[in-house]
Amino acid sequence: MALESGGGVWAFSGMVSASDLRLQGCGAEEDGGGMYLLHASARLLRTNIEGCAAGRSGDGDGDGGGLAVHGGTLTASEVRVVRCSSVRDGGGMHIGSGALVVLTASLVQECQVYLVRGRGSAVFVDRAGALELANSSILR
Repeated sequence: MALESGGGVWAFSGMVSASDLRLQGCGAEEDGGGMYLLHASARLLRTNIEGCAAGRSGDGDGDGGGLAVHGGTLTASEVRVVRCSSVRDGGGMHIGSGALVVLTASLVQECQVYLVRGRGSAVFVDRAGALELANSSILR
């Protein structure tokens, strides 16, 4: 488990490009259990993010169990975010202020948040964040 953000991948102000990537069982004490993008860009193709978690129980912090994107851009096709969790917002995905996430032919499923006031068990989009979906599913 990462002591801060980005349990599997942490990118700051750079570019990540990946295909056929698998992030499984990753965790971060803060944001982005599987992947954390801070003012970074990423292109993902055929990526599986499964069983990842963000946050410490009882702490109240931890957004985006599978992915957290803050102030960057994520373009993804055929991505699966499954059985991920966060303590606070966006069990599967947290899209922060100034971030753009474009999902095509993707799936977010069986994700959850743990706090009573947690928002977006699958996906949370913050103010000034944006999510574009095409041929994708968000399921319990």
